[in-house]
Amino acid sequence: MGWWAVAMATAVSLVVGPQLVVAEEAGSVLQDILKIMRENGQITEEQKTELLRRAQQEVDRAKIEREQMEKERMGALQAGIDKGRPFLQSADGDVRIELGGRLQVDYAAVESNTRRLTGPSLVDEFYARRGRLELSGTFYRWIDFRVECEMSSIAHNTISTPTSGTSEVCLNDAYLDFRFSPELALRVGQFVLPFGYEETYSNKYTDQIERSIVDELEPEYSVGVSLHGSLLSGIVGYEVGVANAGDGGIGSARNVAPINNGKDAFGKIILAPFKTTGNYWLKGLQLEGETMWGDEGPGTSPQGRTMARGNARFTWFGAQTTNGDRTRYGGDLQWAVGPAALRFEYLEVLNQRRRMGPGGRSLDDVDAAGWFISGAWILTGENKVLNGPVEPRHPFSPFAANSGWGAWEVTLRYAELTFDSKNPLTFLGGAGSVAVGPATTDGAEAITAGVNWYLNRWVRYMINWNNYWYDNPYATPLSCRRQTACSAAQLHRRQDPTSWELLTRMAIWF
Repeated sequence: MGWWAVAMATAVSLVVGPQLVVAEEAGSVLQDILKIMRENGQITEEQKTELLRRAQQEVDRAKIEREQMEKERMGALQAGIDKGRPFLQSADGDVRIELGGRLQVDYAAVESNTRRLTGPSLVDEFYARRGRLELSGTFYRWIDFRVECEMSSIAHNTISTPTSGTSEVCLNDAYLDFRFSPELALRVGQFVLPFGYEETYSNKYTDQIERSIVDELEPEYSVGVSLHGSLLSGIVGYEVGVANAGDGGIGSARNVAPINNGKDAFGKIILAPFKTTGNYWLKGLQLEGETMWGDEGPGTSPQGRTMARGNARFTWFGAQTTNGDRTRYGGDLQWAVGPAALRFEYLEVLNQRRRMGPGGRSLDDVDAAGWFISGAWILTGENKVLNGPVEPRHPFSPFAANSGWGAWEVTLRYAELTFDSKNPLTFLGGAGSVAVGPATTDGAEAITAGVNWYLNRWVRYMINWNNYWYDNPYATPLSCRRQTACSAAQLHRRQDPTSWELLTRMAIWF
């Protein structure tokens, strides 16, 4: 029976060998071998037929097993943590979902005996500035999504009154990105509108605790659609689109219907001319220009406020009643070189006041304009990234044998915000208020000095000192000395129209 063993061994090796030869190839080679054996009289015709039948069964079985293994491989989930973020991913990489979050706990200390113009005292307090969870991912390598939920009641710039201590859960980002190519993507949903850079850059990576007083001119979230992309290997970027119009200077339409059914058209261009050159001094230079326009109908203008939140925030210029078009334009420069970064931004917002004057005539626009310049230097030498984390070379980990002191950074920022019109403004805002001091212009300047301690890539402690100079000496935190709202006649003129506040933050994110 040696011939039978030889024939079976040959058949099996051809069928279930390392390469798992397909049925057609195995059958062809095996038939040739069995034909030779039959011609040499080593096997009968019946034996040849039986060997071919059994060989085909082995081929079919191997194919089934291989297909099953492929299905199991394709259906398997991979899980892990990538740069601090938990993720789930299909084995083929077609589906990936990531979980992220952040928590920011702040403390604000204000100058003693300071009050709002409406009477209540400004107070020192702790507050949860932000508490967010986010879910993001990619389907089939070209469809991205992002959903973010905010659980802090004072997280957004829209809050202008003292908080009641109750919490809210609301939707921030909720959009889909269809990435047809690096040059073209379609975004649909609720997202931060691309005007200015302070709002479009994550608060996880800002140099100061709060964005500047000029941030009053930047919109937040809105529901809309945009086209965006990157050209020439990232040298040029753009975004154009249309979204629901929001009320107020910041124009937020987050989770609300558009004001008066209005829409904002927007466009932004980003230039990084030396990004691909590798030039140490210039590769981190970036320029941006943007504009927005919409017919808002009845609405309100931007307002002027200090940077603290909660019961420590002071409004020094009230929002003006407006009617008509709202036009925004601005530009900024950002420049990162090694451990240092320099930032400059100028923004302007024009709100029309159609038919709001005596006899139905139109009043001059409310013109809000602001600019700031900011610098940051990482003393421990780590590289500064314009919109990304600082990664300490020696993270602070007191329970590790090789713990370092993390990364240390100092920052300084100067900002100005002014409001102007050829017709009178009511700086207190609201019904019945009248102008005190400058009737057609108001403004403030602010300087922020800060220190940031990056314990590791995901944890940062910050401390900022903010000092303000008010153009209107009747509109300072020390101008109202009553427990209730002050009328214009009850406001005191300050010889030194300034105030200060101290902010600290402990932040963690993943």
